[in-house]
Amino acid sequence: KEGGIEAVVLAMRQHEGLAAVQERACGALANLACNNNNNMTAIAKEGGIKAVVSAMRRHEDSAGVQEQACAALVNLANSNNANRLAIAKAGGIKAVVTAMRQHKGLVGVQEKACAVLRNMTTSNSNANQIAIAEAGGIDAVVSVMQRHAGSADLQELACEVLDDLTDGYSDYGNRVAVQSILGLAVITIFATGAAAA
Repeated sequence: KEGGIEAVVLAMRQHEGLAAVQERACGALANLACNNNNNMTAIAKEGGIKAVVSAMRRHEDSAGVQEQACAALVNLANSNNANRLAIAKAGGIKAVVTAMRQHKGLVGVQEKACAVLRNMTTSNSNANQIAIAEAGGIDAVVSVMQRHAGSADLQELACEVLDDLTDGYSDYGNRVAVQSILGLAVITIFATGAAAA
């Protein structure tokens, strides 16, 4: 238990080029940060957030790294404003949107990525709302809804992201509303199909 977080982050730094190490390490950080505020703080203090984002950048083609890294960011950003700021500062938002574009067909990556964006926009974080929009996050979320119309869980997560992006910030509200029309149409088609089944 003692020193575990430090050891994981150190492993990530020493083996940056090994996707397998990065994937497992991100998974470990995700588990350690789950509903544990002390660990969330400790991971950030040890440089874990930067290490996770760095892994995403270095291993863009690895779906495993991207999914586990997003899982770590989901938990690190959960009800933790300091970590949300740190994730944004480290380039985490852009890295998440890139993961969504690189792995469009993988539901697991998309679910975790949408969950990150949702947690990053909780509590009307205007700066993060802007950063997500500017990184192309709106387009990425709507694209996910179109591609994975059959996944109810993913549709729900995507809708939560769009809802949070429009909540309390009018400047991007119109853009989200227009671009989400396609997404809402997909939901309608999916709901109709489910009802008929």
